[in-house]
Amino acid sequence: MDEEGRFEAEVAEVQAWWNSERFRLTKRPYTARDVVALRGNLKQSYGSNEMAKKLWRTLKTHQANGTTSRTFGALDPVQVAMMAKYLDTIYVSGWQCSSTHTTTNEPGPDLADYPYDTVPNKVEHLFFAQQYHDRKQREARMSMSREERARTPYVDYLKPIIADGILDLVALQQLLVAARLQFDVMGVETVLVARTDAVAANLIQTNVDTTDHQFILGATNPNLRGKSLATLLADAMATGKTGVELQALEDNWLAMAQLKTFSECVTDAIKNMNIREDERRRD
Repeated sequence: MDEEGRFEAEVAEVQAWWNSERFRLTKRPYTARDVVALRGNLKQSYGSNEMAKKLWRTLKTHQANGTTSRTFGALDPVQVAMMAKYLDTIYVSGWQCSSTHTTTNEPGPDLADYPYDTVPNKVEHLFFAQQYHDRKQREARMSMSREERARTPYVDYLKPIIADGILDLVALQQLLVAARLQFDVMGVETVLVARTDAVAANLIQTNVDTTDHQFILGATNPNLRGKSLATLLADAMATGKTGVELQALEDNWLAMAQLKTFSECVTDAIKNMNIREDERRRD
């Protein structure tokens, strides 16, 4: 097969991979041709791909059973070996890494200001430990008789690792796309988890993202026109107010603001209009 033929065959292979059950809900802003063009001619294989497939099967089983995968952070080979006996996934915490395993040996808070290779190094450390215990167990079990193996519990040390890999306050979609593109080039099925603390957010700096619009709350009290919460708090801090005083100002403003989403505000305005019911319901 000539060069172009090999290329087209690989493009078709990638497209079939994307059409599989694993990726049927995944949307990519690039094509299979883009991915194959970025690959070299020498195919590589990665142990992480087998772990990713295993994680996916584990999560789908929990989904079908209505259960969850309970886990906690592993810091060292001793912990990861003990956890393998009782858990089906291993978690690696970015916060734990920042406090106990930075490459500079300088502990810090959970602000992702540690060297970029901190979490990857810890994951590699634990993955090597998993493989070591797996090899050691296999050697030991193959030295036993069948009767001895039957009496000796088997431990699956190769549990999928879920790493808290990055913290970024902007460009989340771009990061996810870039990561998935890299994994596609590698030919691996790594599970990407887009975790966010936005559910706990109560302030916003801009409404430029239209996907936020239906969730944004705004003040509808006309007495607060031109008196935003951000301005109120900034002015208060400029006069030296702190802590409890600032919280009291915020609580008072929120109590007065009559917060609503735009759609709620429009709905209430229509309800208060002196018009017939059929006109209220008209699109």
